Amino acid sequence: MTAMFNVVANKKGREEAYKFTKTMWQKYAKYTMPSLYDADKLSKCEGDTFSNYKKFNIAMFKANDDYHVKEIKDEPDCLTLIVDRCVSVDIANALECPEVGKLGCDHDVAGFPYIEDKVNSEFRRLHTIAKGDEVCDFMFYKKGSCPFDASKNK
Repeated sequence: MTAMFNVVANKKGREEAYKFTKTMWQKYAKYTMPSLYDADKLSKCEGDTFSNYKKFNIAMFKANDDYHVKEIKDEPDCLTLIVDRCVSVDIANALECPEVGKLGCDHDVAGFPYIEDKVNSEFRRLHTIAKGDEVCDFMFYKKGSCPFDASKNK
């Protein structure tokens, strides 16, 4: 992705390169997010779908050392995962291409809506490291209980 970004940036500038790669990444999310979560199968698991989805997220985040989970708040209608280190941002910054570090965030914002109905959830993230915050706050609300409009997602 960095190589593609740099090719476009050299021809059209960094802002245009970010717009191009972001659009491409967000279109890709339509396919990758349902696959990542295997949402069709997850929605058919025994028990409450939202509870199973929260368990899946906790396990996935704990198993991935690339995104250090500082805090987990598991409440009946909301799971919040606070991440204080993002290897995607670290790598993008090391390559002097911080825009590429934002693409995972853009992917999430575009991708989660494709699975929300199947997992009875609404995704919110008001802060991201890639976009200048100290932490990323992944919030998974039970459908209908979210106090934030999706337009606030970063």
